[in-house]
Amino acid sequence: ALNAQNQRREQIISLMVEQVSSGKPRDEAIFEARSLGVTLERIAECFDLTRERIRQICDAQAFRMAIDPSLKVEPQEFKRDYLFVGTSA
Repeated sequence: ALNAQNQRREQIISLMVEQVSSGKPRDEAIFEARSLGVTLERIAECFDLTRERIRQICDAQAFRMAIDPSLKVEPQEFKRDYLFVGTSA
């Protein structure tokens, strides 16, 4: 069962990389892969990022969806200042 689960995760990784190379926003693909159970470390290896950065991307994507599930703004167009709402400067 463990081997089948690992094969499924590798299929998800392959699909994620293929989607990104076809033009899908990287952050969306990362979020979907993570939602399907791929580990932070495995996703990070694919994009030469840290596990922490993958976690941040997933948190930001979840936040966008919580605000407006129909939001179709590309990640690079979305301002990241929302992360600091409520903090004092």
